[in-house]
Amino acid sequence: MVLEPTGSGSQTTDLEVVSHIRERYQQKNDEFDRRRLVREWLSKYMQKLLGSETDSEIFSPSQVFTSNLMRRGYEYVDTAKLFPDSIDFDPIQPDSPLKEHDIADNYASLVQYSNVVGGRDKMVRDSKRDLAFGECWITQEYQKKGSRVIKIKQKAIKWENVRGFYGETDLITIENLTVGAFVEEYGEEMLKKVQYGFPIQVNDDYEETSIDEKVILIDKSKRIGVVKFWDYALKRHNVLLGGGAYMPPEMQQDGDDYFWVDDDGDGYCPVRRRVYKEASRGYHGYGVIDLLYPLAYLETVIVNASSHAAVLASDPLLIFYADDIEEMKNKWEQYLATKTVGSQSPFHVKQDRTNPIKLEQLAFDPKINIFEVWREFVINEGTMRTGIDFKILIDYAPTDGQQKSRKYETDKTNRFVLAANAVVDRDFAMDTIYMLKNGDSEFHDKTLYVKVGDYFYSKMTEGEQQKMKDKNGQYFPVPTPIREFLKENKDTEFSITARLDGILDDQTFFEMQDARNDIGLLPQGSEASTKLSEFYFGKKYGSVKFNREDFGIPQPEGELPPV
Repeated sequence: MVLEPTGSGSQTTDLEVVSHIRERYQQKNDEFDRRRLVREWLSKYMQKLLGSETDSEIFSPSQVFTSNLMRRGYEYVDTAKLFPDSIDFDPIQPDSPLKEHDIADNYASLVQYSNVVGGRDKMVRDSKRDLAFGECWITQEYQKKGSRVIKIKQKAIKWENVRGFYGETDLITIENLTVGAFVEEYGEEMLKKVQYGFPIQVNDDYEETSIDEKVILIDKSKRIGVVKFWDYALKRHNVLLGGGAYMPPEMQQDGDDYFWVDDDGDGYCPVRRRVYKEASRGYHGYGVIDLLYPLAYLETVIVNASSHAAVLASDPLLIFYADDIEEMKNKWEQYLATKTVGSQSPFHVKQDRTNPIKLEQLAFDPKINIFEVWREFVINEGTMRTGIDFKILIDYAPTDGQQKSRKYETDKTNRFVLAANAVVDRDFAMDTIYMLKNGDSEFHDKTLYVKVGDYFYSKMTEGEQQKMKDKNGQYFPVPTPIREFLKENKDTEFSITARLDGILDDQTFFEMQDARNDIGLLPQGSEASTKLSEFYFGKKYGSVKFNREDFGIPQPEGELPPV
C-alpha cells in the first residue's frame, strides 16, 4: 500500500498565526539571502579550486594546478573536533560544601549520558560542513515513537533550513519531507491529516539543497513542508504541516504552555547557533572557506601562470616567414596530423629565389622559483588568517617532540572555535537539563550512578559506612533512577565550562608545565604536593574527575612508627 497524505488541514488552521509567520519568514529571508548568495558563490569557486568540477563553464582545461591550501583547510575543519568532548559543572561558589560539588559532578555525568544516548556524535558530524562555511545550527528535541517518548535526540539542522534571530527574538526552521521521512518523524496517523505542499506561500526562488552540491530542483509537489516557529520572549511555538498549514493542537504552545523555560520561568529557543568565527558585521559567521578563498585564488592563478610559462619554454613557439601563407599553413597542419599518429615524416616545400622560407624559434628562461616563493607566502598568510598552521600540517613530524609541537599547533583552531562558542555550549548543556526537568521519557527510567559523600550516609554508624566504601576509602556510586535524581536535586546554578580532552588554552598550558616541574620539588604525599597534583591532572584529564583523595599516599595498617 502506498502511503499518501489525505487531509485538508483547514479545520485547525489559525489564519492569523499563518499570516504572521509568513510575514516574519519573508522579512528574515531578505537577510538570509545576503549570506546565501555569498555561500553559493564560495561553494562554486571552491569546487573549481579543488578541481572537483568538470563543467566547462566552471573548469577550464588551462587550469593545470588547483589550490592545495583550500583542500587542506577544508579537510582539516572536517576532521578537527571543534565541539567539546565534555562539559564541566562546578558550584557557583568554589568554597561550597562537598555535597554541592558532588551534585555538580553528577549533573555533568547526566548531561554526558544524555548526549551519548541522544546521538551527539552524529549531530557533530552533520554540522561540520556548515561550520566550514561559517556557522551551523544544532538543536535537541524529544524523540517519539507513536505514543512513546523515548529520549532527548540531538541533531543538526541544515543552514539553509534556518531563518535565524537576526537581532530579534523569533526563529523559523523549514523542511520539505518525503512521505517516508514525514511518517518517521510524525507517524502514519498524522499523515492522514496533512496535504502535499508548503504551509506558507512565499516569494522564495531558493531550492533546498546541500550547499556543496549542484543545485538539484526538488519536486515540492511530492513533498510535505514543515514550518516551526519559536519566539522565546513571547513564549510562543507553532508547527505548520503541509500545504493546508495544518496545526496539530498538541504541538502549539503559548504562554504557560510553552515547554522551553529555565528555572526562573524565562523562555528560550532550543535551536542554537555555533560559529567558526564571528563576523565583524552582520548576523552571519565567517568560515575557513571565506578566509582562504582570496589566497587560494591567488595561489591558483600564480602557479598556473608560471606552469604555462614552463610549458612554453620546453616547447618554444615556431614562426614561419613565407610569401604564400595559406600554402604554409596547410602543409604545417598536414605535418602535425601525421605527427599525432606517430609519424615523423617531413613535408616538402619548393624554395626558390623569389619565395624564400624563413624559420625562427622563440625561447626564454621561465622563473620557476616563483613556485616556492608563492608557496611560502600563501602558507604564511593562510596561517595568519585562519589560525591553522599549514606548515606544520604539511611537514612530517618524525620525533616525539616534533609530534607534540604539531599537535599543539593544530589544537589552536579547536581552542579558538571553542572560545567563540563558550556561551552557546554552556546554554546547550543547560537546555539538556531544563528539558529533562520539564519533560518525561523512557530515558528518565534509566540508572545514573550518583557520586556521594559522608553526608549521604550520615545516619549510619561508622562500621556501616565502611561497608559502603571501596578499598581506597571512596564511597561506591549509588545507582539512582534519573527521574528520582532530578526530583531530589533541583538546584541547577552552576559554573559550566566546555572542554576538549587534551586541548588547553595557552595560559593553562604553561601553568601545567610549571606545575609538572614543581611537583617533583615538593615532598611526596604532602598537602602541597597533593593540591598541585590535583590541579595538574584535573586540567590534563578534565573528563576523569580526580579528587584530592586520589593523590594521597595510603598509610600502613597498625600503629604508625614514632616520629
